[in-house]
Amino acid sequence: MYIILIQLFINLVTPYKVHLRTAFIIAALIIVLVAINLLYPSLVYNYPSEISRTADNVSSTLMAVMTLGCVFLIFKRKLEHQEKILNEHITHLEKSTKDYEKLLDSVKEDFFLISEDLEQNIKYISPSAGDILGYSSIDLYEGFHKIITSVPENKEALARRKELFHNSSKAVYELLFPHPDGTMRTLLVKEYAQFEKAHVHTGFNVIIQDVTMKKEFEYNMRSSLEKEKTLNAQKEAFILTMSHQFRTPLTIIKSSCILAKKKVLPQMSEGQETLKKLLERQDEGFLQLENLLASILAYKALDQHTMIFTPLLGNLNEYLIDIIKPFNIASTTGQIVHYHTNKETCYMDFDGSLLQEAIKKLISNALKYSEKDVHVTLEYWEKRALIIIEDKGMGIPKDNLEHVFEPFFRGHNADNTKGAGLGLSIAHKFIQLHQGSITVKSDVNKGSSFIISLPIEQKDNPYKNSEEATSVV
Repeated sequence: MYIILIQLFINLVTPYKVHLRTAFIIAALIIVLVAINLLYPSLVYNYPSEISRTADNVSSTLMAVMTLGCVFLIFKRKLEHQEKILNEHITHLEKSTKDYEKLLDSVKEDFFLISEDLEQNIKYISPSAGDILGYSSIDLYEGFHKIITSVPENKEALARRKELFHNSSKAVYELLFPHPDGTMRTLLVKEYAQFEKAHVHTGFNVIIQDVTMKKEFEYNMRSSLEKEKTLNAQKEAFILTMSHQFRTPLTIIKSSCILAKKKVLPQMSEGQETLKKLLERQDEGFLQLENLLASILAYKALDQHTMIFTPLLGNLNEYLIDIIKPFNIASTTGQIVHYHTNKETCYMDFDGSLLQEAIKKLISNALKYSEKDVHVTLEYWEKRALIIIEDKGMGIPKDNLEHVFEPFFRGHNADNTKGAGLGLSIAHKFIQLHQGSITVKSDVNKGSSFIISLPIEQKDNPYKNSEEATSVV
């Protein structure tokens, strides 16, 4: 038993630097206790019973003292261990706090942080606040809330803050802050309630960002959009006015030319050929103006998404033949538009007027930029129909190909050719309304190929027996 006590004493004392005198006293007590117990039988034999009882009392007392000492050392050891752990946590917390403060102090962007108690007294404010707001840190600690409450426009936002915190632990709002330079800064405030253990509300953590430049940018954007809307409205009004104002005099002049051809020209004995040529040139000018007005109105409708799209079931092959015939009849240059197809009955849904305008514009361009014949090919497949318009003209430079369908764009090599640059753009939009696509392949001085791809809706074909063909118009 005593060996165990001695070992326990050594284990308890050794890890700690116990005072030397205390260690000797405890060790002496253990030695005395051991000696008494070893000598106890002889004392009982040689001395009276009083001495034996005294020895028993001393032994019991020493045992109690030794037990209490051991218990004390056990508790002391536990307390010192807990103290060591606590000191480590405190050291770590202090280091984290310093690192956090360094991080906050290093913030130089357009936001800063504030820590407040429940009465909104500032306990901490990051140094960047002074750079943003134009005041010293001391002034901000003492007068930040006085400054923001002095601005009448902030009254509503501060009242909303109270309502938000009544139902939540977070509030987001905007405040105006007067800068010493005379400008008014707009601050975006994100405020969070701070809680400690047992959910005790102890204060607020606030992140404030200067959004003045952002607000100015948004204001400028809104102003620009309003100006753009106004300009678009004026442009639309101008286009409508111009189209109506031009159509009336054009109609009058055109009617006069027609009457001159029918009534005046046959009665003239001299200058008949000269007048005929002048009237023909006027007809060409009227046609160009009419096409230009039609293109402008079509572009306006497409731009405003007001173009009416009405697809109906029809035979695309027959429709293309009807589009091409007038070109060959009215040709004055000897150019012919050749037509080829792999199927005579090509039934599908399409808007006749829009598709006609798109193809007419492409064929007109092909004839205008080429001195040779133009070829139009219809390839009718299971799911798509391809319309290919080819010419052997001047071609399109490679750096212009990606822009050919942009409105008002004209190629570098087309400066000497009449046109407004709207035809291809409108044709492209009309094809898109059919959920189709149009692509172009071109080589300078070799020619161009425009390929229209249209989806085919599966419809009942009124002609069950169809014939393959490679017909030519």
